[in-house]
Amino acid sequence: MVLIRDVIDYLEGRFPRELAQTWDNVGLNIGNASRELKGVLVTLDVTEAVLQEAINKGVNLIVTHHPFIFSPLKAIDTTTALGRMIELCMKHDVSIYVMHTNYDVSGGGMNDVLIGKLGVDNATALLDDGADAGLGRCGNLASEMDIRDCIKFIESTLSATSVSLVDAGTQVIKRVAVIGGSGSKFIKQAKNAGADLLITGDVTYHTALDALDLGISVLDIGHHAEVVMKTHIETLINVEFGQETAVASEICTNPFSKI
Repeated sequence: MVLIRDVIDYLEGRFPRELAQTWDNVGLNIGNASRELKGVLVTLDVTEAVLQEAINKGVNLIVTHHPFIFSPLKAIDTTTALGRMIELCMKHDVSIYVMHTNYDVSGGGMNDVLIGKLGVDNATALLDDGADAGLGRCGNLASEMDIRDCIKFIESTLSATSVSLVDAGTQVIKRVAVIGGSGSKFIKQAKNAGADLLITGDVTYHTALDALDLGISVLDIGHHAEVVMKTHIETLINVEFGQETAVASEICTNPFSKI
């Protein structure tokens, strides 16, 4: 019999919980790890639609990248979205497990998956903070590309619904840096690593100006690009515990629409 705890122990063996940032809230956010596992739903975010999907599929563990509960709760008001979801979790015995910044920095985690999709081998950490492989990745593309062709390649490969370019005048891209989620504050590290282009999300106006001053181009692919984790974690769990143990959520949680 496989328990929810068995899946959690496996994931934490690959992506150690202690590597998470101190401000993060990883681990079991809600539920009982001692219960028998009925199935796993993997998602980038937990929304009411995702939770209902888990209930409909009859699974009792959701593995999510972004924390379900981030700030300490003073009350559970079931008229709010979070309150309703907590109520549903308790009613249907659904547990929610979070692997966030520990997954980001671990070897074989988020940033290795992202840069691997771009065909970059032997990537190195962009920010070595002593935590496993470190934050972000930087490496050389298989061959240099015109920046416009490179953007189209990245859009297609990472399934980015919309991108924005901070154009520092770079014409040819050979070396790229990748940070999933919000990584634009590391533009200096990307520049120092010799990257022609930093690929990340949530780039602010003033950070974009700083990038231009530094002379490095930045491609904002949005925070939702981290959705690559769904099929990655689904595959890892199914290899370890048997096919059809886990399934990637079919719900798109991207709050932005391409127009």
